[in-house]
Amino acid sequence: MEFTKSKKQKIYTAEFKAEVVKAINSNNGNVSETARQIGISMQTLSNWYNKTREEAKANITKYIVLFYNQQIVQKGLGFKTAEDFYKLAA
Repeated sequence: MEFTKSKKQKIYTAEFKAEVVKAINSNNGNVSETARQIGISMQTLSNWYNKTREEAKANITKYIVLFYNQQIVQKGLGFKTAEDFYKLAA
């Protein structure tokens, strides 16, 4: 005879997860201490913390690609507008 355990999975809001990540940061990145304080498994908090860090890295990369690289191109062009180039071409 085989028995299966039915475990109810708790669902946490994005706001709660964000607050927990802030708590981890205020504990100097100590996930295990925060897990003990809150009463949620260390693995769950690690997953949330790592996901947040990955999202931050992706946002920084996006900023570099979309804004900073554009600034470098504009600097190389003397910060001229499209209208300035049209005038030069005419």
